[in-house]
Parts: sequence; structure tokens; C-alpha cells
Amino acid sequence: MSSVSAASSAVVVCTGGHVLMYMKSGDIKDAHNVFDTMRHRNIVSWNSIIVGYGMHGDGKKAMSVLIEMMQQGFKPDEQTLASVLSSCANQAAANEATQAHNYAIKTGLHDHLSVSNALTFAYAKCGNLHYASQVFESITKPDIVSFSSMVFSYAFHGLGKEAMDTFKTMLHGGVRPDKVVFLGVLSACNHAGLVEEGLCYFKSMIRDYQISPGSEHYTCLVDLLGRAGYIDDAYDVVINMPFEPGGDVLGALIGACKLHGNTGLGKWVGDKLCELEPCKSVNYKLMSSIHTALERWDEAAEVRRELRGWCGGSIVAGCSWI
Repeated sequence: MSSVSAASSAVVVCTGGHVLMYMKSGDIKDAHNVFDTMRHRNIVSWNSIIVGYGMHGDGKKAMSVLIEMMQQGFKPDEQTLASVLSSCANQAAANEATQAHNYAIKTGLHDHLSVSNALTFAYAKCGNLHYASQVFESITKPDIVSFSSMVFSYAFHGLGKEAMDTFKTMLHGGVRPDKVVFLGVLSACNHAGLVEEGLCYFKSMIRDYQISPGSEHYTCLVDLLGRAGYIDDAYDVVINMPFEPGGDVLGALIGACKLHGNTGLGKWVGDKLCELEPCKSVNYKLMSSIHTALERWDEAAEVRRELRGWCGGSIVAGCSWI
């Protein structure tokens, strides 16, 4: 390689790194500006911009850059497709996921584990559990990511038994579980209302695998117990956590208090939430709803006044795109 071509390659790699750096910092405009100014592009620079859009969950833009890349004579590799599919999952872009899948089959890239894993998750997030399970079943040697993707897929669709069966298959296959797959199992139990199973898995994570639960695991457990009406047990979990409960954990508990009309505990949780997140209007709205449901109009009005005092009374109305 000549010194000129070597220098050119170094510039391309360096500039590709700059693209990814801007993307990681959330500066999408500057990232694309750097990419547009590149005179010489290679697979690394194209992957950088596609991975960047994948990180931000912009499936349509990632797909449009992929098409542009192919039009200029570059062939996507497994990293490119996995990034596109990951962004399709974040945006639930079903058409883009199908297009990427078709290309993967034509080029043989679907045999790569990273592509199959991304396909499984993308199809599940797009609502096509049948295709997700088909892709998963086609994987010769699924790894922890494969099983996690399928467990979460079943969890999204409220299929707790199927999620647990997949988890058991993983254990029988000798794949050691991690925090992520346990979170998927707990989510599946939560969606399906499987309280005893959820408690067993939570204890097994700590006892059998020496995995310290994170805030997300405690949120799932509190939500599972609270929805089923075990408010006292959910409260015990919160006060016995090895670290201070965050907004997600307390939010799950106050949601359960609202559901089951436990205003005493709801007031305590609401006060904690308002101290922790004083400008988050949904916390005040939940407290007000608890008082309103029990016709405690004075207390509800007081919460509304507190809301106006902290954040100007602004509450974002719920809406649907459908």
C-alpha cells in the first residue's frame, strides 16, 4: 500500500470515528455533516453512520442510508444489518425489518448470529411473534442474546409460560443466565400475573447465580406484587432494597396504591416521589387521582395546588396515534 492510500485510509477511519463520536453524544446533525464531507468512504464509515442512527432508534433513516450505501456499490456486512434491524426494533418499523431480512437471506448474512438475534427482537417489537419465533428456531447454537431476545419477545406479548419455557430450555442447554435475561423473565411474569413464579425467579437470581438485582428488577417485582394486590409485600420490597428506590420503583408502588385504593401508603409514596422528582407532573396527577377516587376533594385540590407551585400546573394530556 502506498503512503498516499495508507494516509487516505487513516483519514477515513478517523472520520468514521468522528461520525460515531457525534452520534454517541446525541449530535446527529454534526455527525451527518462530517459524513457528508467525506470524500472517500469505506464500509467502516458507512457502518458508523448506520450504527449511529441505530443507536437513536431511527429505523427509517438507517434503512435509507443502507439503500444509499448499496447504490454506491458497497455491500453491507453483518454489523450493518444488525444495526439497521436494532433501529427497526426501537421504532417498530415492520416494513424496514422485512426488507432487511430479505436482503440477509439473499446474501447469506442471516446465518450470522448477530443478525438472527436482531431479527428476532425486531420482529417481536413489530408485533410479529410468529416470524420472531421462526428466526429463533432457525439458530443452530443460540447464545444468551438469542434467548434474551426470545424471552423478551414472549414478555411483550404477555406469554409468560412460553417465556419461562424458553428460559428453562436455555438453562438445560448450559447457557448461564445474566441480568438481562432475568429481567425478561420477570417482565414476562409481570405481564402474565404470575406472582409465585416471579418471586421464585427473583430469589433464584440472587441465591443460585449470585446476580445482584438492579433497579429494573425491583421495579418489575414491585409492579408484579402491587398489581396482584400484595401491597404490603411490595412495600416491604421497597424499604428493604439495598439502595435508595428510584422514581421507577416508587412509580410502580404508587400505581398499585391507586389501583387498589390504598391512600395511606399512596400518600407516603407520593411524598417520596415529589421529593425525588418535584417537577414531574405525573406524580402529582397520580396522588390527586387516589384522593379523587375516594372523594377526598380537599386533599385532591391541595395536590393540584402543589403541582401548580412546582411546575406551573402543566400536565401533558394522554393521546393515541391510532
